[in-house]
Amino acid sequence: MQQDRSTIHGYHKESAHLPLIYILGNSHSGSTLLGFLLSSNPHIINVGELKARSWLRNRLCSCSQPVNNCPLYKDYFTEFNTLKENIIMDGRKINPLRFLFQKKIYPGEHNISLLRQFHTSLSEKVTSLYPEAKYMTDGSKSVWMLNNWLHTLPADQIKILWIQRNVNANVASFVKRGLPFITSLVKIQANNFLIKRFVNKNKLEHLVVNYDRFYLNYEDEAKAISLFLKTEVPPEFIEHENHHVISGNVGTRKSFRQEFKGFHQDDEWIRILSPIQKKILSWIS
Repeated sequence: MQQDRSTIHGYHKESAHLPLIYILGNSHSGSTLLGFLLSSNPHIINVGELKARSWLRNRLCSCSQPVNNCPLYKDYFTEFNTLKENIIMDGRKINPLRFLFQKKIYPGEHNISLLRQFHTSLSEKVTSLYPEAKYMTDGSKSVWMLNNWLHTLPADQIKILWIQRNVNANVASFVKRGLPFITSLVKIQANNFLIKRFVNKNKLEHLVVNYDRFYLNYEDEAKAISLFLKTEVPPEFIEHENHHVISGNVGTRKSFRQEFKGFHQDDEWIRILSPIQKKILSWIS
């Protein structure tokens, strides 16, 4: 007899609370920006990268308040970090190469139980502030965090958006932050291969979102996302004060603490990369 997917791992739909929109992709690929754009729908609550080690220091929330005064994290920040710290630290120990040869890596019943508690706790906190919430986002991007969620939540409770960015711009973002060019390129290409293999092996329904089209034609990207999520994502950013992001790209978070000034053409790589670096990238594109 086939197991009811709504009760997989003993996790009943009625206790699952908010479904997740999981943003998959490379670092510096535009995931932080995408999370904010999704929050143009007042029923999508953006909580940033849940895999971030936010317990290391107090941060200024994207709602412009420090965590001890933020509507979401006030009186909750310690519980938030305590619930997720063991999950995150254990998850980071997984060698990503294992995902090349295995469909899913079972994180263990204890970790599943912890992640379930974390999801329930965060969902209850979010819905107490936003009773009409339909989704919350996790911009963690990593395969191992997605793997954990897939072992914890029913499959129909996870919507996967795979954000992809032009390799020139993606490499330049790493280089801009001090990582060597070749290391950056290898890291990006290896992660792209790993994600593709993981998604295909597990036959995961997902939508590829093209960061390069944000500036050129975000209206079409918003339409595609809306169809995939079955809920409207407006073609321009609308502030509903429904984001509480304390992780991810610092510059992007700062831009949303003020008035969002729109998209910029993704051509900074032209200035950052050297002629030989551009030549190398032209060979692989």
